[in-house]
Amino acid sequence: MREGARIVDNGRVILSSGVSAGIDMSLHVVARLLGDDLALETARYMEYEGDWQARSASERRTGGGGGGALRPAT
Repeated sequence: MREGARIVDNGRVILSSGVSAGIDMSLHVVARLLGDDLALETARYMEYEGDWQARSASERRTGGGGGGALRPAT
């Protein structure tokens, strides 16, 4: 894990650093596998207002891993 990172995704392994970060990570996985719309719907259903969406979208924009060093999804 990188200090200060809530979610780390290297393309094969996804880690989180706490309970709410675990929810962020789960929504990141839903977005990555099934799309942002379903992840947003899931977050609304859960009444979850964390900042997972910005982190998840940023991770996908920057390549989302694929090997190499672990990168935070921020």
